[in-house]
Amino acid sequence: MGDTMRVFPCAVVCCLRTDELKRTILKMFGGSELYGYDVNRRLALQGVDVELSRLYRVLNDMRKEGLLDDRWEKSRHGPRKKMYSVSEKGREALNEILLEAIATVHRFYGEYLISLYPEINVLGNVLGLLAEGLEGHEKIAYITTKYFGIHELIVSRLKEMIPDGRIYVVKPDSLDISVNLENVYVHTGSYDDIPFKNGFVDRLIVIDLPNKDVVKEAAREWKRVVHEKGMLS
Repeated sequence: MGDTMRVFPCAVVCCLRTDELKRTILKMFGGSELYGYDVNRRLALQGVDVELSRLYRVLNDMRKEGLLDDRWEKSRHGPRKKMYSVSEKGREALNEILLEAIATVHRFYGEYLISLYPEINVLGNVLGLLAEGLEGHEKIAYITTKYFGIHELIVSRLKEMIPDGRIYVVKPDSLDISVNLENVYVHTGSYDDIPFKNGFVDRLIVIDLPNKDVVKEAAREWKRVVHEKGMLS
């Protein structure tokens, strides 16, 4: 038999920009404490190649930025180890990362719905529910914390259904929205602080549900701004 060449699989590694590396490090902690070699090992398992000297610089930067806490731990079999854990500020940053991930899923799902074949018509069914009973001249408040392609399409289709009406998009101050549709206006507000007088709108469309901490206040606010013969969608 001839010689057989053995082929060994190679690990796929990648180098991340510093901001990406920080995000990756934050996500791997969970509720545990890790020291530098632990972090390096977990990065390697994810296919991330980083030199220890660079890793410790990044960990030190994250500590200075308040994203990580650290402490020294005595070792029975060697020098002390510096243990790292996610700080309160780091947990807030993790929440932001999670919200960004959710927003990305929402955006792609919305684009997917838009791309479906007409006979499936998921968007048409949604619009049918939102527009039920509209006569064409109503005032609608559309409250959202996000604004992607699917939202733009819903608002534009609703405007077609109420040619003589008005739509008021209510969004948080942190969200930048530009709408180029006649009689569609953008206002800054929140689920529990809608900038309209009592009974101002005929229909209130709430996209996503508010945080459970403000549900009661939000429900009272919704009832306040909707006309007595109006509807919440």
